Amino acid sequence: MPTIIGFHDSPFDSGATLIKDGEILAAIHEERIARIKHCGGFPWRSIKEVLSVSNVDPSEIDAGAVRFTQPDFIVQVLQGFFKSTSNLNPLKSKIDRYTLYAFEKYESLIHKNFLLGKIDTTSSNILLHHLLRKLGIKEKIERIAHHLCHAASAFYSSGFEKCLVITADARGDGISTSVTIADKTGIQRLPSSPDSA
Repeated sequence: MPTIIGFHDSPFDSGATLIKDGEILAAIHEERIARIKHCGGFPWRSIKEVLSVSNVDPSEIDAGAVRFTQPDFIVQVLQGFFKSTSNLNPLKSKIDRYTLYAFEKYESLIHKNFLLGKIDTTSSNILLHHLLRKLGIKEKIERIAHHLCHAASAFYSSGFEKCLVITADARGDGISTSVTIADKTGIQRLPSSPDSA
């Protein structure tokens, strides 16, 4: 079975998980290492840590999995390439309110415009491959739908043979809420609610 590095490179709560032969070897959020609550950006430290703890060499990685089928390239550039992190507080800072407003508009635009979305995804994939190569990981990256990730983690850790899974977390690939049916054959999403962005 393959060795897979899964990671989350969002503006907040980024982290990494290492799976080998279907078993989780290690998982950690970036905040645990950086000591910054809800630390975001490309999870440099988390990826290094799960490889180290598991005693797995980057060359042993067979595939990478990243959340979101619709990435946010501009955010990735700021947080991944420049290694910045976000601790925005729109309740206390006018600049943070404007930053979040601009981010919401950007999100809405790339989700509604096919060409911009394609440019964003292609650019993001190139950037992620570049960042992973810096860590010695050269294998293919697969994008997994955001709410499918939530549903899978809930179902596969539940112990149930079949169940209904509901996810609701404001956003993720243009969806705010999803309902799925999960069983041993897989996870099937039913109609869902678009996000408000």
